[in-house]
Amino acid sequence: MMNQLTRVAMATAVLLTTSSAFAQGRPTVLRLTDGNNAGPLGENDGPGAEQATVTKLVKNGETYVQVIWMSSQVSNGDRPYQCKCTSVKMDPLAGPTIMNATANNPTGAVQITANDGDRPCNHPKAAPMGDKNLLVYGTNDPNQANVQTYAEVLNYDCTKATSERLRISNDNNTNQGAPDVVVNGMVGGEWIATAGYLSATNNGQSRAVGLHVTASGVTAEITKTYDRNIIAPANIGRPSIQPVSAERSLFCSAKGNNRPPEEGVACALINTTDGSSVWQDMPNADQRGAVIIAASQPDATPRIYFNQPQVSIGENGRFYLQAERSSGNGRNNGNRNGRGSTTTFVYALEVSDTGPSIRAEASSIGVNQVHATSCSGAYGAEGKLHTAIFDASITGSGPASTQITKFDVANRSIESIGQPLSLGGFNADSGYLANLYGNNPNTQGRDFMRCIGDVPNPGFSNAAGFRPDVQTFFVFPYAGMVPGEEKNSLFVTFLPGVIPTPVAPVNHNLKVAVTGLGKVTSNPTGIDNCVAGAPCDASFDSSVAVTLSAIADAGSTFVGWTGSCAGAAQCVVRMDRERNVTAVFTTIGNPLPTQVAMTVTMEGDGAGTVSSNPAGITCSTAQCVANFQRDAVVTLSAVANADSTFSGWTGGCSGALDCQVTLDVARAVTAVFTLKPVTMPMPSNMPMPSNMPDPNGNNGNGGDPTVSSCSTVGDSTGALVPSLLVLGFMALVSRRRRA
Repeated sequence: MMNQLTRVAMATAVLLTTSSAFAQGRPTVLRLTDGNNAGPLGENDGPGAEQATVTKLVKNGETYVQVIWMSSQVSNGDRPYQCKCTSVKMDPLAGPTIMNATANNPTGAVQITANDGDRPCNHPKAAPMGDKNLLVYGTNDPNQANVQTYAEVLNYDCTKATSERLRISNDNNTNQGAPDVVVNGMVGGEWIATAGYLSATNNGQSRAVGLHVTASGVTAEITKTYDRNIIAPANIGRPSIQPVSAERSLFCSAKGNNRPPEEGVACALINTTDGSSVWQDMPNADQRGAVIIAASQPDATPRIYFNQPQVSIGENGRFYLQAERSSGNGRNNGNRNGRGSTTTFVYALEVSDTGPSIRAEASSIGVNQVHATSCSGAYGAEGKLHTAIFDASITGSGPASTQITKFDVANRSIESIGQPLSLGGFNADSGYLANLYGNNPNTQGRDFMRCIGDVPNPGFSNAAGFRPDVQTFFVFPYAGMVPGEEKNSLFVTFLPGVIPTPVAPVNHNLKVAVTGLGKVTSNPTGIDNCVAGAPCDASFDSSVAVTLSAIADAGSTFVGWTGSCAGAAQCVVRMDRERNVTAVFTTIGNPLPTQVAMTVTMEGDGAGTVSSNPAGITCSTAQCVANFQRDAVVTLSAVANADSTFSGWTGGCSGALDCQVTLDVARAVTAVFTLKPVTMPMPSNMPMPSNMPDPNGNNGNGGDPTVSSCSTVGDSTGALVPSLLVLGFMALVSRRRRA
């Protein structure tokens, strides 16, 4: 039997060898955990990794992707599983880089719970608040009988910001878990959030909870403001929520007494102040203000059931409701083989205080693999908002995949963009091992899948950067079994979102003249052996910085540059515009020229005037040059136009005060003017993005941890999927027989 290191090395080799097979736009796969040493192989002993939630956080202008999941790679005292957290920094050169990594913990995983019970940390879900995460999860600790829902706050590096967790559910006598949470925005210095959970009381209820969070440095406090029954009956009403504004949240869940739900999927628009439903008086709403969007038809042939709703934000105020339609009979009456077929439906919704409107619907989105979720982000060369339908098979018989979709405004339709995209070279598992090692029948659902879009790539447009062609990513965490390992590993796939069309190069001309005996050359080449009487010119890309070197002839010495360079040091010119440079040489022993050039360049999107004392320069154009007596002291003053501000000097001076230079050699300075911002009144009902940094600057001091990683960053290809699927499925069958 292979030992752990051999198995990990084999999996690593597979990922690395796939990277050379991809074209531009390939996904990048980061492996966070392996499937070894993840507990016993008995019932309710955990599948290794499952139930991952992912967010984007911003700390000091840098982006972090934080992944939280249920892990059975825990000590004996913490079994069967606990929740863990890993933060991945988006590094401009190295790409996704795991924080907190050490030789003994190369994946940087931080265990964030140590609860008792057989469900110590169940169904975690996180929502970003600047550089922090608001985390909700279920646990039957300390009540060993029933799961209750709790909330706490994590910093960007997975450390805890709250000293104690806050219980947000309300009944010890029944299970209350499967939570969701979103952040609506900041009001009066507090983050406003909407959470929800499933309560098993009275045939089930989908309940909404109001949370307020105050953050200061690396600490935070949570206050519960309301807890209301929104959708009932809801036997399997696991809620999905999205913010509409700071005052409103769209709240959806399955509705019905049974599993699968005989009524379908319903939504309500709730007031974040008190949790009341805004649609309560609508004709087609129930007494709690919930409206059926996708209706089940249990008496039809074949039966129709809608379940597993997931809401994502669309363009222009729209929302996308994804739901699974099945034809089977689910768990009812002890049925173990009655799932039937499953199809993914997507609805384009417009919501307001007067009610919901279905603008379009589409079916058979993606590969229809039982479990699915959705998330939104910019995609394609134009960077328009799209929705990704993210799914995986419950049986572990195929890779995780996504189907990119968009709303066609002209035709009022939802369109799939291309074919479903494979997200990894290994089997994804949205329930098979979780059911096998989680005391669940294989005919019901298990995994809660999450994804996010619009994760910026700091390496974009940097020739030496990570994936310099990619501007943003979609991020998909998922569990899957690697051949030769006992349980599921955790993977995170970074799928390119926006890849702008390359811009055609813009060239500008550089002209070089020589006075005296000497020559000038350039790097990169273009200006070659430029001498007096034979001026040179060459065209260079606008992104290039050209270095000019002056080489004096025998008996001659180099005096200095004039024009776009000044002084006697090496000349470096940025080719963002046309440039003119003169190199001045003189015969050794001859007196130096009595006149010396002073060059002023104007930059920035603003405008103004630079004048000199003594007089000679009054400059309001791109560049001005004037001659002064050698060794003269020249003072330059900058005055901005009414619509601009003077941002300061660069080159021969710095700061924003008057610039004073001594003209012992030719000198050059740059004055930078910036347009004043145009201020517009902010509408009172404008929602604040949930990923907005704390405006009070409470970002914590987090430090600058040493980042290293032994994890594998590789690429995934559809070309290798078939063979890998066979290996994975054979490994699953073989392992189950042993069990």
